[in-house]
Amino acid sequence: MEPGRPLWNWPHLRAIALREAQRILGRSTAADDAAQETILRAWRHRATCRAPDRPEAWLRQIARREALRLLARAAPPDLAARPEPDHADAVEARVDVARALKRLSPRERDVVVRHYWHDMSCEEIAVELACPLGTIKVRLHRARHKLSAALDPR
Repeated sequence: MEPGRPLWNWPHLRAIALREAQRILGRSTAADDAAQETILRAWRHRATCRAPDRPEAWLRQIARREALRLLARAAPPDLAARPEPDHADAVEARVDVARALKRLSPRERDVVVRHYWHDMSCEEIAVELACPLGTIKVRLHRARHKLSAALDPR
């Protein structure tokens, strides 16, 4: 162990790297490769992490770059064969999610943002908010239920 450096949970960090790589590459062996390379790079350059007590954002950036590097190395897609993407559906979905999030209580919204956008576990949220773990789980459960109801097209 390096003096003054916290111990990192490498399996947890690999899971974060894999999720980030899958966001770009989809569920594929390329995403697995990108996640593995991310962990190797993070290990080699761990001394350069500016926030060693919270390395997740730093690691996500490494994973993102690694996934994009692998994507660029792949054979170029046939752009003529693909139709032009319709971004209206994506924009509409984002607006719907934003509206649904506004319907949540501030506490529920805070837990949802920390869990899904900041990729924090319920345990991490409980520690950061100084709340019992059960309270965080209940808030997240209720928030999911409300979001599901608000986003249900029926």
